[in-house]
Amino acid sequence: MQTKIKIHSAYKNIFNEKEYSADLEKYADILFYLGSMHPKFKQYASAIYLGECQEGYAILDKDLKPVSDQDLFIKTIKPNDEFYVVPAIVGSGGKRTTKLLQYAALAAAVYVGGSALVGALSTGGGAVGASVAR
Repeated sequence: MQTKIKIHSAYKNIFNEKEYSADLEKYADILFYLGSMHPKFKQYASAIYLGECQEGYAILDKDLKPVSDQDLFIKTIKPNDEFYVVPAIVGSGGKRTTKLLQYAALAAAVYVGGSALVGALSTGGGAVGASVAR
């Protein structure tokens, strides 16, 4: 299903466009797409995972609600769905928040054709909040 992915202006050095359209079936496909089709994003996500970058990102749905790691495995994309890639606002979440960001970064950094995402993603937690500039 053709799906829009809108990119926050904070990532203008990573992405060439503000919006992309991709043929995706499941929420997890968003991370596969970003990691495989956008090499700079893959490098960015790898840096987050390796702890070389203290930033984070979040994927928001069309209602601007964070896509959780559970959503990645459960939800399928429906007509008119669109997603936003935005900077994550990380508060005092401690190790758990850092771990969730690392898992999300790993999923985006690793392109695994046809197989499931890394099992560590299903931690039961959710994505951290984020801001959106339209």
